Amino acid sequence: MENIQNKKEQSNSILNKNKESIQNLQNQSKQDQDKKNSIINEKNQQELQNKSEDLKYEEQQQIQGDNQIQQLSKKQQKKLLKRQRHVEKQQWKKQQEKEKKKLEKKQKQLENLQNSQNSQKSSNNNDKNNNDQNNKIYDDNNKNEQINDKDNKIHDNNNVYHENEKKSEGIFREKKNVLYQKKVKEGVKVVLDLQFQQLLQENELKSLVQQLVLNYGENKKVKQPVNYIVTSYGENCLVQQELQRRNQENIYVQFEEKSVQEIFRIEDCVYLTGDAEEDMEELEKDKIYIIGGLVDHNRLKNITLEKAQELGMKCQRFPIKKYIKLGGRDILNINHVFNILMGLQNGQQWKEVLEECIPKRKIVTKGQEIEKKLKKKLKQNEEVQNQLSQEKQKLELKQDNYQKQENKQIQKENQTKSEQNQTQSQI
Repeated sequence: MENIQNKKEQSNSILNKNKESIQNLQNQSKQDQDKKNSIINEKNQQELQNKSEDLKYEEQQQIQGDNQIQQLSKKQQKKLLKRQRHVEKQQWKKQQEKEKKKLEKKQKQLENLQNSQNSQKSSNNNDKNNNDQNNKIYDDNNKNEQINDKDNKIHDNNNVYHENEKKSEGIFREKKNVLYQKKVKEGVKVVLDLQFQQLLQENELKSLVQQLVLNYGENKKVKQPVNYIVTSYGENCLVQQELQRRNQENIYVQFEEKSVQEIFRIEDCVYLTGDAEEDMEELEKDKIYIIGGLVDHNRLKNITLEKAQELGMKCQRFPIKKYIKLGGRDILNINHVFNILMGLQNGQQWKEVLEECIPKRKIVTKGQEIEKKLKKKLKQNEEVQNQLSQEKQKLELKQDNYQKQENKQIQKENQTKSEQNQTQSQI
């Protein structure tokens, strides 16, 4: 408030000063005009007096000249008249030039007066404009202060709102995580065994970690999540290092440093591997289903089966051949196996789960089966045709050979006959 009052006082003082300066300028302009008018009047009076004296002098001279002309002869009178006319013309020209110069001076003076008046007016207008601008600036400053106060209030309210939002989001996340953990404990135990991580290559290790994170994300979306456990997750664990590098170490998965056989009873464990001979019929909630932490099964073939047999664990595979036909082996990724187990827990049937979780590029449809059968038949027909064509060629060769032999015999018989005829003719 004090600043506002000071600004008001300053603006009022400036206005008063400007008014005083305007009045002084107006008074000075009036005085200057009066002086100029008096000077002009004096000059005009002097010029009139000088003109009257000149006229009197000229009249006297004309009278004297007329008297002299009357005394002279006619020729002399003509010469004098010519001279007088010439002199009069020159005088008239000089007077005109003087008058022109005077007029030019007067015009210049008038222009200067007009310019001075215009400058005074412009200065007065500028002063008025400055005063108006000062008043506007003062009003704008007041408005800006009010707007800033409102903005500060709005900013404070927004900060409070955002803080409350963050708190509510944090509380909601905590509640959600607590509910998720409760549901996880009720689910079937699915274990990812990392005993084989030392055998993996760098790109395979990255793929394994990516599948682990995807499994966690899919598990959160389901109504009844699976109890996901990762074993052999120690200090020198390569998977742990990769998760730390990706800043994904804090996912809600149960990590255990010990191995599978050290944590669970072997009787309760079922090792899922595509190399097993026994099919899995249904999902048993009391069992612990183990997935081998491998990516390239062709390079490390039968390694999980051999490990499970060493430990004395039960080995099973999904009954894929009963419900679906695959184009290649029955080996699936970790991600696919996890999704199938998760779907079975949430009430899906084998055929539905397998068709949904297994990639379509691996599944052979009825149309593809028909195409394969047709291709096989075509191949068989082509083979039969090739065999027939080969047999035909063989028969044709045999016929050619038989005809050649017959021709040779006929030639021999003809030769013998000709020889006999010759001998008879000689006799």
